[in-house]
Amino acid sequence: MTTSTITVQSGARSTVEKWARVLGPSTAALAAGLGVSFNMVLLPALRSQVNLPTAHRLALLRAAYTLAVQPLASLSGLSTLSYLLAAFLSPPSKRGKYFLAAALVASVFPVSYGLQLPTNKRIGAREEQLAKGKGIMEGGEQRKVDAEGERLLERWTGTHALRVALILAGMVLGLGDATGAV
Repeated sequence: MTTSTITVQSGARSTVEKWARVLGPSTAALAAGLGVSFNMVLLPALRSQVNLPTAHRLALLRAAYTLAVQPLASLSGLSTLSYLLAAFLSPPSKRGKYFLAAALVASVFPVSYGLQLPTNKRIGAREEQLAKGKGIMEGGEQRKVDAEGERLLERWTGTHALRVALILAGMVLGLGDATGAV
């Protein structure tokens, strides 16, 4: 009876480990896909709208980011937890890669709070200034393009690309280990 109990527990552990190994890279792939769509579709579209005032483009970025932040954080968190679970349940020889994959995906959070959040706050402040008409008069005429706003868009794009790269690196590492390729 003890032997069958150990076998069931071992089988359940193996099943949970397999699911964790699949869920880690899968959720990282979804998070990365969301991030890549921002960098490859939305941001170039915002930058190409030269006839649209910078204030409007900043407002569109904030609106889109507000919609995407929850899924991106949730998927990154689930991926991190899945990698950690896989690391704890895997044989010692495989743990390092899962811990590293978890660390890469989890590093999205300090990057978000350390780099992205201050940029988001500056974008919000600049958007308010532009909406009130501050800093957009040049020679008595209203400018459509605001240099500071454009720099903030560029900075946001760069820090977001860093977050996506970290998620992708964690995904590739975890996927490679899950398939035995790495």
